[in-house]
Amino acid sequence: MQPFAGHKGYGIALMIEVLAGVLSGAEIRWEIGSWIDADPAKPTLHGAAFLAIDVGQITPLQAFKDRMDALIRDIRQTPTPRERSGSAFPARWSGRSGAKP
Repeated sequence: MQPFAGHKGYGIALMIEVLAGVLSGAEIRWEIGSWIDADPAKPTLHGAAFLAIDVGQITPLQAFKDRMDALIRDIRQTPTPRERSGSAFPARWSGRSGAKP
């Protein structure tokens, strides 16, 4: 696990490690084979976890959509260190000459 974003990032990374590695029975931590350096004929033993959340069971769906729209709008309007017009989401990378931010 690589650290990012302080304690919240650590918590997210740990949750993903538990769900995708420990719970699934896949390799964990440094036991995972490299996608880049490993022999391509050998499995990397990566794990995966998928979650399905019925948002409507937690909060009204329209309220969730409105709040998500506001969050995305705020993030897109936030200047980046490179003084670009806003932050990017993966779905928007393709419109930027195929380059990731």
